[in-house]
Amino acid sequence: MENSQFITFQKFNLKEDAVELANFLKESKIEYRIEDVSSGLDGNFGGSELTKDYLIKLQRKILKKPMFFCYSFRLIW
Repeated sequence: MENSQFITFQKFNLKEDAVELANFLKESKIEYRIEDVSSGLDGNFGGSELTKDYLIKLQRKILKKPMFFCYSFRLIW
């Protein structure tokens, strides 16, 4: 499926946090994408963990369905 069908659901600074949500989505059989949109700067040029960004993207059609998604309390349909 082409990437234009996926839109940003949540943004993380830590890869571990993005992977945690990705694992939950996988277990829930929800199709997703992880996109690394970190800046190209390394630590020598002002880059840090704060310049790292990871996006979790979900299918546009999933986000338009009437559902409540609560990551903290798992999935509520």
